[in-house]
Amino acid sequence: MSDLVIAPPDVYMCYPEGIVGIPMPPLGARIVLKKLPRYKAIGVLTGSPLAIAEAVNYGIVHVVNRENLFGDAKTIIKGLKIPPLIRHQLVDWVRTSINAIDSLYLDALSSVLMDQGRRDELLKAVKNAKLKCISRYRGT
Repeated sequence: MSDLVIAPPDVYMCYPEGIVGIPMPPLGARIVLKKLPRYKAIGVLTGSPLAIAEAVNYGIVHVVNRENLFGDAKTIIKGLKIPPLIRHQLVDWVRTSINAIDSLYLDALSSVLMDQGRRDELLKAVKNAKLKCISRYRGT
């Protein structure tokens, strides 16, 4: 999760790590908690998928067509005109969010990874979420 998310319309925003109690890093969590209604935010933070079409309605994602995904994304990024003061404020906001990754997040992550049973639970949750969150796009 970042301050500019670009996605095709046929994908889902998923955070399967939340299923096993690993909190979303602060930068993403702040955006989810600020933009989504509380019940929906709790669902996303605890592993429920959110359709990109719905995420667009909350201002979390900018949709681009899959046919020219990278070209359209590049155009959007190049079109951003960010004055130095605003850029400085954005950097400060991101730095503050990164600094907020404290021991709570790292302890939760390491405790899951160090315990074989919980690690297996995490891998299973990610695999199951992949099936739930898979794009409807099937390539040609």
